Amino acid sequence: PPLARSSTGAPATHQNVISRQFRKYLNGYSKQVFRGPPENTREHVLAATKALLSGEWQKAVDLLMGLEVWKLIPNDGAENAKVLLRARVQEEAVRTFLLLNGDHYESLSLAYLCEMFGMDEVITRRIISRMIFNREISAAWEASTNILVMYKTEPSALQTLSQGLAEKLSLLLESNERILDPIA
Repeated sequence: PPLARSSTGAPATHQNVISRQFRKYLNGYSKQVFRGPPENTREHVLAATKALLSGEWQKAVDLLMGLEVWKLIPNDGAENAKVLLRARVQEEAVRTFLLLNGDHYESLSLAYLCEMFGMDEVITRRIISRMIFNREISAAWEASTNILVMYKTEPSALQTLSQGLAEKLSLLLESNERILDPIA
């Protein structure tokens, strides 16, 4: 299941579904009582994920840019990859923010979102419009003022039941996987 859910309570649809192994590492990392500074690549990625989920996109970027792996890429390939990675983290930060926190707002200014995530208005608007088109969020643009109006939608009875079923199936799958892990 995805880390963030849409405003309707349904899992956010995305091309890259989170892997079972990554979710296992993330759950273990989240359950740690004390977390020191990240020491290896896995911890850097997990710390960046937690920062992104809590809305700290700049911290996530800093953690990813601090990896030693960038020194292994020759010429200016590392710099090009860092620029692309920063843009992608910013884009996912906008998506994650709206998926996790969109229900708490009645409206959001495009200028505010651009300032919050350090992005251009055209790019931010395109990301949000794509989310609206894909029904990941319930919102609409107020054309004259560049305000994103968030609609409060309660899940239907069918959506609530199917979400409950999906959660129960997920728990069943996880328990079966735990049973099979010692065998494998």
